[in-house]
Amino acid sequence: MRVLLVDHDPAAMENVARALRGVVQLECVCTKADALARVRKSAYDVLIACERVGDGSGLDLLGRIGKNLPDMERIFAAAPERLQLLGPRLNPFKVAHAIAYPIDLEQLWMALAAVAGGVDTSLEETIEHVVLDETGQPPVSPRPVRETRPSRQRQPWRRSNGAQACAVA
Repeated sequence: MRVLLVDHDPAAMENVARALRGVVQLECVCTKADALARVRKSAYDVLIACERVGDGSGLDLLGRIGKNLPDMERIFAAAPERLQLLGPRLNPFKVAHAIAYPIDLEQLWMALAAVAGGVDTSLEETIEHVVLDETGQPPVSPRPVRETRPSRQRQPWRRSNGAQACAVA
């Protein structure tokens, strides 16, 4: 997946680059003009635009991208108070996901996973206990055990939380 990140803060871009290294093809630019030049030359699957960019507004960038590349997925990052204030006003910009700024890496992972095909949350908070027989094989009909809290005793539990869905490629 090719991702273009536009942010005014080089340190924040380096943080995101470190977190996404090897998972997506990430390119980072600081200005709206650079971002527009990049999308004219190359195809990107996702644009992550921060509210503040070097030469203006991330919302302005999203508006311009929307006219030229309506199929590009868009993630918008802004301060939580600002996101709350903007609310439904983000709809014309076709923002797939809005995340907190400074970029919350967990929210970013979830947003990227969602645009890559969705996140399966049906198994969240499910704990499965697999019993093995003497040969190390599971019995013919294993009985999953559901609990709301992990046991205090250390046991061979495996927690299924949909983590594999976050592996965006």
